[in-house]
Amino acid sequence: GESALVDVRGAYWNVEGLTLDAAGSSTFAVLWRGSAAHHGVLRDCVAKNGTAGAGLNVSEKAHDILIEGNTISNFNRGSSDSHGVIVQTTSKNVVVRGNDIHHNSGDAVQCIGPEGGATVSGTPFDNLLVEDNELHENRENGVDVKTCTRVTLRNNIIWGHKATSSSRGEGIVIHLSASDVTVEDNVLYGNGRGINIGGNRVNGPPARIVLRRNLIRDGLGGNEDGGGIRVDTTNDVKVQHNTVWNMPGPCL
Repeated sequence: GESALVDVRGAYWNVEGLTLDAAGSSTFAVLWRGSAAHHGVLRDCVAKNGTAGAGLNVSEKAHDILIEGNTISNFNRGSSDSHGVIVQTTSKNVVVRGNDIHHNSGDAVQCIGPEGGATVSGTPFDNLLVEDNELHENRENGVDVKTCTRVTLRNNIIWGHKATSSSRGEGIVIHLSASDVTVEDNVLYGNGRGINIGGNRVNGPPARIVLRRNLIRDGLGGNEDGGGIRVDTTNDVKVQHNTVWNMPGPCL
């Protein structure tokens, strides 16, 4: 009945080398919350088997958090979302690096906006770096960026996402009012759609988005969209030096 197996409300907590098994409970594996929860580290842990809305949750003004080298899997609420990592409104400065995140019933990583079901209202999440991860076989997307600012997705391998009733199976989706997002040097394959910008909207569209040097290949066919890069309603998008190959749908 507790909110998390590890509930971090203080500064400079390093959590390393633990197995955090929620064993079917509706609980987060790790929750950082409150402005006093800063400069925390989760490294080389296994987090698994919860039925809350996510495995790891950074919320309520927590900031400067490093999530590195973990395996995060099997957070599952059936047809409802349970993300591997979620970062929420009012929080900032999070690095998600070198993790294996898979088989969750939502996204591997979600940056949620104030209009998208965050637990508290307020300013958009600011400054997220997602790099060197393998994100695969989640029910919705590899990375879902809602109304967040200053997001960088770099050097990730993203594969195995299929269309559902709530998702096109995108490797990466950037929508609502996200701004200042850079997507570079990622490899995406075996997804229902590679990268999607725009579409779902609340207030202004996404703005100042850069896609560069990504490899998008071998999209899923059949009932899938099979597209490489889709740019919908948005402002100021640069698509530079990407390679898109063997897609059943449009490359761009």
